[in-house]
Amino acid sequence: MAEQKRKILFVDDDAFVLRGYKRSLMQYANEWEPYFATNGREAVQILSQILVDVLVTDLRMPGLDGNGLLEYVSHNFPEVIRFVLSGNIEETKSLATAHLAHQLIPKPCDMDKLHQMIEQTCQLRDVLSNPNLARMVTGVKKIPPLPTLYARLISELQSDEPATRVIGEIVAQDVAMTAKVLQLVNSAFFGLPGAITNPQKAVTILGINTIKTLVLGSYIFSEYQGYGSRYLSIDTLWYHSLVVSNLSKAIAQAAGLDQKKQGEAQLAGMLHDIGKLLQLSITGFFQPLEFDKNKVKLSSEYAAYGTSHAELGAYLLALWGLPQTIIEVAAYHHFPSRLGSAQFGVISALHTANGLFHLEMDSDKTSEFSKYLDLDHLLACQVLPNLNDWRQLTRKMLDDAKFRQSAI
Repeated sequence: MAEQKRKILFVDDDAFVLRGYKRSLMQYANEWEPYFATNGREAVQILSQILVDVLVTDLRMPGLDGNGLLEYVSHNFPEVIRFVLSGNIEETKSLATAHLAHQLIPKPCDMDKLHQMIEQTCQLRDVLSNPNLARMVTGVKKIPPLPTLYARLISELQSDEPATRVIGEIVAQDVAMTAKVLQLVNSAFFGLPGAITNPQKAVTILGINTIKTLVLGSYIFSEYQGYGSRYLSIDTLWYHSLVVSNLSKAIAQAAGLDQKKQGEAQLAGMLHDIGKLLQLSITGFFQPLEFDKNKVKLSSEYAAYGTSHAELGAYLLALWGLPQTIIEVAAYHHFPSRLGSAQFGVISALHTANGLFHLEMDSDKTSEFSKYLDLDHLLACQVLPNLNDWRQLTRKMLDDAKFRQSAI
């Protein structure tokens, strides 16, 4: 049986552009089934008859423009992956679109590159075996930030002379803020030569006014109300992410990884459990799961849904266009062997940091490395002899009273 083609809807009021799409797409005739519309109204008509996988739209169109179309699709067809492909977007327009589009791409765009971006996002979505979960994740536009950090950020932004350095430091401490700021700065509209993975640098590049627009705009950061759960504490998740973030960087440094990879390991530590925030926003998600000492058993996530917080988080990061390294770490941070690499890298540092954190926090002090670590992967990377030293590093970090005080 032939594999089903992906349905891609292209929307642009320039007939010449649409003809160019049609010519370029002939090479993907065996993979994609394209549809074309010259305005938002035509697109809505097509969507009423055909459920597409991906929407690729321009913004400036007569009648129902790109923003209106994106708003309509996000509400009525949240499972559709949304790309904006446009050649002339002023700053305020792109900011207004940031919460509606999963990725922003400038014209002209090489069709091979666009094909790669769409396929990468769709393939990761296909990992989610439960279509209802895929639909929920694709429709997520807001992740709950930690209220205390949110208040600190607003306070700094509203001061007479907000400091970029301070704002960067605050943003770097929160999972939701980090992800959304990096989503925008890594959008192709900024035309940067490489992916930006450092929140402080992202704030510097975006500037105070842009950050203020993002934060004060209600579409980016939701209030924490309604996200509380007896199954998962936001404070605990944030503390875990912050410790693992710093520990990942320290282990990467101890293992001899370069500064770029150390920074990626630190970012990965902050974002690796972002899928758990999504679980909080899914009504009834925790009901069928099993718990071990008040923690969700990973095996029960797969048993109940065919996926876990790891894949959910990776999918969301892919929708936001974050670097591939960070996406892979989120997806495979429990099972790095599945990537098939025998070289110690960013995912190795994060996996080790995450495992050692859980090992030290385990009330059963007789627990072995094998309970939380993929020893086959670490054996292939030839770092097993380093585990005792890295465990001591973990203990020191957790015992550091000053760090603990700043983290809680």
